[in-house]
Amino acid sequence: MPKSRLSLMATLLTLQFLVACAATEPKETPESAAPQQQAEVALPSPDDADALYSYAVTLEEQGKDQEAMGYYLQATQVNPEHIKSHIALAQLYTKYSRKDEAKIAFENILRLDRSHPFVAQYKEARLKYYSARNIAQNEEYEKALKLLGEAPRNTPLDAEIEAEEAKWREILQAGNASQKNQNLLEQASLLAYQGKYQEAIDLLKTAPDADSNADIQEKMRQWQQALASRGSAETPAAQPSAAPAAQNTRYVMSDNVNLRQSPYLYAESLASLKNGAAVELLLDKGYEADGYQWSKVRTRDGKVGWVAANLLRQSLDASAPKVSPPPSRPEQNTSAGEQTYGTRYVKGSGINVRRSPSLSGTLVTRVNAGSPVIVLSERNLAADGYNWTKVRLGDGQVGWMAADFLQGEPATGNSKPTAAAQPRQAQITATDVNLRSAPSVSASVVVMLSRPTKVTLLPDAEVTRDNYTWQHVQLSDGRKAWIVKKFLGPVSSGASSTETQRRYIRGDNVNIRKDPGTSAAILLTATEGTAVTLMSSQTVDKDGYKWYKIRLSDGRLGWVASGFLGQ
Repeated sequence: MPKSRLSLMATLLTLQFLVACAATEPKETPESAAPQQQAEVALPSPDDADALYSYAVTLEEQGKDQEAMGYYLQATQVNPEHIKSHIALAQLYTKYSRKDEAKIAFENILRLDRSHPFVAQYKEARLKYYSARNIAQNEEYEKALKLLGEAPRNTPLDAEIEAEEAKWREILQAGNASQKNQNLLEQASLLAYQGKYQEAIDLLKTAPDADSNADIQEKMRQWQQALASRGSAETPAAQPSAAPAAQNTRYVMSDNVNLRQSPYLYAESLASLKNGAAVELLLDKGYEADGYQWSKVRTRDGKVGWVAANLLRQSLDASAPKVSPPPSRPEQNTSAGEQTYGTRYVKGSGINVRRSPSLSGTLVTRVNAGSPVIVLSERNLAADGYNWTKVRLGDGQVGWMAADFLQGEPATGNSKPTAAAQPRQAQITATDVNLRSAPSVSASVVVMLSRPTKVTLLPDAEVTRDNYTWQHVQLSDGRKAWIVKKFLGPVSSGASSTETQRRYIRGDNVNIRKDPGTSAAILLTATEGTAVTLMSSQTVDKDGYKWYKIRLSDGRLGWVASGFLGQ
């Protein structure tokens, strides 16, 4: 082919290419107007959650995240169950590190669909976080930290998890020296009980703050005195092993005494000790909580735990006196200028002595029948349906008792009980029975009880009112109330009182709810050690928790997650 023809064809192809490019090149005006055209989307109806959500999605695709958040939020306000909007909010809040708002969005997703895959990681982190907090309430910080370490991260709970971890590590670090002091003090005390005072002193000198700790200094001073007293004696002390045995051994002075894992009423019971059981005293009155002083002991089978100090005695012959004490006895513990009003004797077993004249007063101790007390108040104080008497106990403790449980003469073991001395008991035969302050359906409810709770029948005459026959009864805690007689029956062998079902709240700010479930109404936010009555040993599974039905002290029924209920 001639070169001229090839050149002509190449020229034509070049012209065609240039024309095509010119035809496809965008014009300046449409190009500059394109973004405006894309943004001009019709505003959604403010009452249509789906339309608000779609509009927000469009804004988010355009990179307008902040505006999109507003429309997602508006959609959840129009329809609180619009889960797609909650998910979108959770993602955006997390993206911009708005942790508190992200947590709310995640909780809303959980509320709507607990099995949704988007919140599976958060749900696991949430469960481990709150479980760890519950464990930390028992001061088991190492165990709590281990559980937190297993919690998934990159959830709205990250900041709270990190804060708790830092706090618990600080507590553990600060407690190391204190714990070492406590351990050394216990070991040194055992040596001292064995008469090895010098070894005990030398051991305490190795404590981290031996020079500044007042308890350690006081112990060393006492043992130095004991050592000097022994060394100055011209003849050796009787038998080196006899005195330590008497010092080191204590005897349980009541039946069914709980040996608890820690010095609290709600702590787990490791064993039930019998009257007269011998234990080894490891730490005498080393802790005070829940109105008691607690002693650390070791049982014959090697179990170590805590027992209320007032339930221990130094010998088997140290039982409470059953007869009137000598005339000079009441004045021995009397402070100068303090007026006393004679001696009374307790009637009934396990009677509460409280720090203030009220059923809500802190428990000082419990006393048994025949125990003598010194009356310190000329007049009784009325509160919570009782007349309260201020008394001093034989060990010097002062508190208030309901006057109904005091009498002028001691109970004697030789006298034959009369019919009046043995109160009749009955058993409640129905569920959720109201016991009222007066024999009338309009009277206030004192408490609500269920089968097979036992009550004591009072000798008052029956009252017929409001088409019911009413019986006056006394509860196990001493309160008196009226009950419709048809709800009472004879006591069966398997009946148990409410005291056997007493439980205690473990943890602060624990929600007691009207029904089982985290969305149920809150009846009460309970604090550590709050006493409740367990209504059933059966649990209800809901919202990832096992729920127990309980009764509060004011008679209301509620539900609490099993992890927050202790013995």
